[in-house]
Amino acid sequence: TVASSSYSKFIGCSIHDNDSEGIYTRDFHALFLNCSIYDNGSDGIKTFSSPTNLIITGCTIYGNTGDGVDIAAGTVYVSLLNNTSVGNGGYGFNFNSEGIKQLAFFGYNHSHNNTSGHYSEGADNTFADFRDGNNQVGDPLFTSVVDGSEDFVPLSGSPLINNALQ
Repeated sequence: TVASSSYSKFIGCSIHDNDSEGIYTRDFHALFLNCSIYDNGSDGIKTFSSPTNLIITGCTIYGNTGDGVDIAAGTVYVSLLNNTSVGNGGYGFNFNSEGIKQLAFFGYNHSHNNTSGHYSEGADNTFADFRDGNNQVGDPLFTSVVDGSEDFVPLSGSPLINNALQ
């Protein structure tokens, strides 16, 4: 899925099994809200050409062959809140070095079992306190990750339960 306009909104969508990126956006403004992005042939969400005002909230990014979220260096006003990035082939959250400087908010996110680690800017053991804090790790205990019958509702005991911003 490629988004290229001055403003794109992805709300409550399920994007999966694409040959390359789940979503590849170069929009000036983009909103991803409560989406499931999984089993894609590259990154789950990838930005290009440094968009402005990128908001990713409440999304589940699972099992993509690249990064869960790949934010282009130079992207400004980035907010990532209440997302989970699990089992991806790269980083859970890749800020591409200088992109981290432009984070408006990063908190209450979750990362687990990504090949390159939780995030690109530091040691995995610092992820919980990274930026705005209360980030979680550990098995999300999804109901089902079986191909074709994915159900990302967390089971009892999941670190995703009661982790959202108050």
